[in-house]
Amino acid sequence: MTPEEFQKAVSLNDDVMAKLLKFDAFFLETAAIHNLVARSTLPDRWSRHYLDSAQLAALIPQGPNSILDLGSGAGFPGLILAAIGEEFGWQLELVESTGKKALFLREAASIMGLQNVNVHQSRIETLSPKALKKSADIITARALANLNALLTLSAPFLSPHTHCVFPKGERGGEELTIAQEHWHMNVREFPSMTSDASVLFVIDDVTQKPDTGLGDPAKKQNAPAKQSVRPTQ
Repeated sequence: MTPEEFQKAVSLNDDVMAKLLKFDAFFLETAAIHNLVARSTLPDRWSRHYLDSAQLAALIPQGPNSILDLGSGAGFPGLILAAIGEEFGWQLELVESTGKKALFLREAASIMGLQNVNVHQSRIETLSPKALKKSADIITARALANLNALLTLSAPFLSPHTHCVFPKGERGGEELTIAQEHWHMNVREFPSMTSDASVLFVIDDVTQKPDTGLGDPAKKQNAPAKQSVRPTQ
């Protein structure tokens, strides 16, 4: 996918596209030195990473929103959504524990001229909701953990009005079935623009079912270790 094809696919204006082109140049420069993503995915980055992130914007209301992006990594989807949503008043709170990636996020946001990004260098489990300027209207995460683990990580930041927007791969249906054993939730499913095997989940009205250790943030240390492992992007 070319930048022109990407811009057409998600109907972006030239100002937003200019910010993303600045991001792309800095991303490539940094990825040549640091392992931000699997290098094999770089040639197809406009589809594999940028479009996969940008497609979430259509599922987020256009008015002011506080968006919490968990495990932001190389900026997907957080920085992409920040560029798209700046004109709508979206405020992005990016959470990344790895120092070199947190530094990349801050530098990239500056290069893009974004004024709507805060980067929290912290493990998600230790980030206090008080560190955020306001409660999260939207929670996103990409290539971070399975759905049940994502809901566990999201639990401290949920409010009655919070919507979780999670892209998932070919095992999305299986992950949803497992998560529904531990959580009450309202789920809407949307097709992915990048893969017929992938799905986008919009989840709200999330509450924990009783006596389900995996869904309890206080008991998450008892969950299998693989739940907190970030897959290769």
